[in-house]
Amino acid sequence: MNSDVSFNSVEDFDPDVVLPSPPVLWRELAAVLGGVVLVDVTLYHGAGFAGIAAMLFGWSLLFWLGVSKPSVSGKILLIFALLFVTAVKLIWCGFFSTAVAGFVLLFFFGMVQTGRRLSFAPIIDYFFQIIFGSIEGFTNYRKFFVKRGVRIPSGTWLAVGLPLLAVVIFGTIFVAANPSLVDLCQRLFDKFIESFWNISNIFPAWTQVFCWFLAAWILTGMIRPLQDIFILFEREVIGAFKHKFSLDSEQTATTPIHSPYYVGYRNMLFAVIVLFMVYLVFEFKTLWFRDFPAGFCYSDYSHHGAAWLVVGLALSTVILSMVFTTEMYRDPRIATLRRLAWIWSILNFVLALAVYNRLFLYINFNGMTRMRVIGLLGMTAVLLGFIMVVRKITEQRSFGWLLTRFAWTVLVMVFLDFVLPVDWLVHRYNVARILKGDYAPAVQISVHPCSNEGYLTFLPLATDCQDEVIRNGIRALLLQKFAELDCQNDSRQPNGKYFWTKYQLADQILFRQLNTHRKHLENSDSGSDPDQLIRHFKDYVYQWY
Repeated sequence: MNSDVSFNSVEDFDPDVVLPSPPVLWRELAAVLGGVVLVDVTLYHGAGFAGIAAMLFGWSLLFWLGVSKPSVSGKILLIFALLFVTAVKLIWCGFFSTAVAGFVLLFFFGMVQTGRRLSFAPIIDYFFQIIFGSIEGFTNYRKFFVKRGVRIPSGTWLAVGLPLLAVVIFGTIFVAANPSLVDLCQRLFDKFIESFWNISNIFPAWTQVFCWFLAAWILTGMIRPLQDIFILFEREVIGAFKHKFSLDSEQTATTPIHSPYYVGYRNMLFAVIVLFMVYLVFEFKTLWFRDFPAGFCYSDYSHHGAAWLVVGLALSTVILSMVFTTEMYRDPRIATLRRLAWIWSILNFVLALAVYNRLFLYINFNGMTRMRVIGLLGMTAVLLGFIMVVRKITEQRSFGWLLTRFAWTVLVMVFLDFVLPVDWLVHRYNVARILKGDYAPAVQISVHPCSNEGYLTFLPLATDCQDEVIRNGIRALLLQKFAELDCQNDSRQPNGKYFWTKYQLADQILFRQLNTHRKHLENSDSGSDPDQLIRHFKDYVYQWY
């Protein structure tokens, strides 16, 4: 590749210097279009090596047609001849290895045609150009058509695309959070496919469209003689940083600017406000202040559904933080964005209440578990993070300020989960409900593992529970735990280990508690085998799972 501009180091880099790019010609566009058609005919709809041969030979001709300055040299003629021989071999009796050799030759043909030497560094550079160079190539194509009157008004993509994308993302989250909506959307989608099946047959499949795009991407990257990929990186990335810093030094933080993102952000906030209002009406109508019928699937709504809504709240937090940047505060129209942000923030707080409601619906149904405690702590962390974003907007704080405080919030919640006697708290709550005649939380004793601190709360069930199956099952479980602790106390650690390092206060309190009530636990009126009582207990309480 020939270029009049080169940079020896980042220090020499000037972001205002743009490396020359050849003008877009109609024959280049025709070559790209022809390459897409050729790939569709020979590869996507192809069935063998003859199609690959036609593609290799055809792409080499189209490539020569598409470059800005086609050239003929000894190297080009040699590689073209080798391509021709490879194509003939593929038609004669093709092998996979022969096809690979043909694609490698096509790659070398592009390198030589764009003025590169066949050595290691140019090979790596040209490979990355094919991957990334099409970005600038497509930009040049857009400018080519804009100059000829084919254009979309500036800012339209953001003004329409951002709100549409936000509605699609949050709409998907809200649908996923409600099994009834999932079923409705599935039925509507099935009807759509059924109704438009005949019409859809005339449209290309998404795989075919993707094949077209990939072919255009690769061929554009090959025929556009751009600058070295490393220089491109310096210009686009490092130059952007240096340019940003230079602007910061020239302008004060109070200099008004009209952000090109304002219209897109405003439309997006308005769209999500409308969407949240509609969804919250649905949420309150379906899950608040109502009696749920028998067979209602609490798990889908309160477990999976709540998780989706937490994702929505976290995403809202990220979006608000990204909208209100230092540059956006300098936009004189920021007051409108603030008003929309406060409305959306209120709706997010209502959505947070809906998540808590779902979690407590599940807890009220069949008790507390360790995972539900984690869910409450996680939801609280997300809610606190959202409050921090509101404070960030109010006080015009930086993203680093927000990230630091939210990280500490998450660490505090994790620390609370690690140090609190969670099993003791969980089963103390469950036992209290069982003793009042609400037997559903007994299922949590059966289906979830429990530490010895949780067993400390079970003894009242063995003496005061009105349900015989639960009472006898708990007695059997406590006797089983007593035998385990008694065996543990009698054991000695081999290999010189110090037995005192295994001491656990909860184990000793539980052992003394069970030892004191052992006779009462053994004098069960059931007269059955303890293992049989435990099996009967687990089968009985599973009805509330």
